[in-house]
Amino acid sequence: MDRFLFRCTRWFLLALLGLSLFFSGVGGAQAGNGLTLALYPYVPRLDQFTTTIQAAWSAAYPDIPLTIIADDKVWDGGYSMDPPDDVDVFVFDATFLAYFQSKNNLSSLSASEVNNADDFLPFAIDGVKQSDNTYAAIPLLGCTNVLFYWNTDTGIAQASTLNDLDQVLHECTYTSDIPPDIRGLMVKGSASSNSYRYSELYYAQYGTLPSLSGTALDPTVVANGNTLLSMGSYLNSNYKSSDSYIMSTWFSKKYGEAMVGYTESLSAMTQSMRDSVAMKLLPMGNKGYRPTFYADVIGINSTTQGRGTRNAAVALANLLASTDVVVDSIKATSSAPAQYLMPTRSSAFTALKNNDTLYQAIDQMVTSSNPVLFALDKNVRTWMDTMETTVNHAFWSGYPCGCDVDATGIFNYAQAQSTCPSLCTSQGGWSGQWTNTIPGHSSVCGCNTCPLP
Repeated sequence: MDRFLFRCTRWFLLALLGLSLFFSGVGGAQAGNGLTLALYPYVPRLDQFTTTIQAAWSAAYPDIPLTIIADDKVWDGGYSMDPPDDVDVFVFDATFLAYFQSKNNLSSLSASEVNNADDFLPFAIDGVKQSDNTYAAIPLLGCTNVLFYWNTDTGIAQASTLNDLDQVLHECTYTSDIPPDIRGLMVKGSASSNSYRYSELYYAQYGTLPSLSGTALDPTVVANGNTLLSMGSYLNSNYKSSDSYIMSTWFSKKYGEAMVGYTESLSAMTQSMRDSVAMKLLPMGNKGYRPTFYADVIGINSTTQGRGTRNAAVALANLLASTDVVVDSIKATSSAPAQYLMPTRSSAFTALKNNDTLYQAIDQMVTSSNPVLFALDKNVRTWMDTMETTVNHAFWSGYPCGCDVDATGIFNYAQAQSTCPSLCTSQGGWSGQWTNTIPGHSSVCGCNTCPLP
């Protein structure tokens, strides 16, 4: 054979081999229209995630187009939606892990397909590990109920149980939508919040998550829910706002003695408040069981098998969970503070806490608590749909504090006596309380009861 022909033939064969490897590996996504990623949408700055991920993916795989869905009308993190068939990778709340497994929505990952698995926090990686040593998903972010309070408040700092906290904060210290000053607890108590809270309180009482196959509610768990909500206000807990972090704004203005939120609530506080705040895990019971932590995890859609994009999807999932991408997605920018989301990689925590004392505090809170993943059984959707209103009524029916109603121009007790009784007729009558010092209100009358939500 002529040497030139041999070289050309050899080059051609090698090129074919290379193309074959390309299309059978990560590059297999080029056989279609690239990849589609659906992000968990409820974070302080979703655009920081999309920009970071798109840049990292384009640098690593410039020939594979990536479409990112960052719209809760298309993907809500799994709360009410199943992943669309044409989505390759989706980030979801691990609360629904068993549900998505039962629906065959997830393509399991072998141990070799999860990069640096030993770097994940134990609660996160153990929570997604299956009995055959494969992984149902890859951890991304964590969160849990955090109690924020003034760093001078030694009483809250020393409270280790729900009853301890009740003794410090007390019940019924305010009945308005915004605390009038540094008093009481701010805690969300909407129907959806309380339906998840029931399972959290159940774990705190019994050390196991409840079975969601029945409709009976545990009376001790309900009573603990009553205790928690009674440290706050019905109107505050059920306040509706387009701002998910409105309580952080109020807290920064010195309204409330403490508030419950996730670590990302810090991003909405003023710098002065962040300098003055302390945080600890919210005591959910009196038994001392390990706390439950939520997690956002990355799933590979089982539909990727049929369209030949699975290998590329695995590469994308690992890129999302990589230290650099996680840190760049949540760190401070030139115009905004850190998002204070909780990473599930130790190395990401190390990078974030080097220059941020709040991340040092978050890291200490996580590593010292030995949490377990909050992942409910496969009946979670049905149970939530069926029981949400029942749980919410049970939690609020024991609320002893009453509610304020708006009034106009009350300046003395005589005016209150002539105004408030009629305003409170449908809410158990007038309690005898009134004020014109509630932020955002002219005057209010205190009624004995609140309407069930």
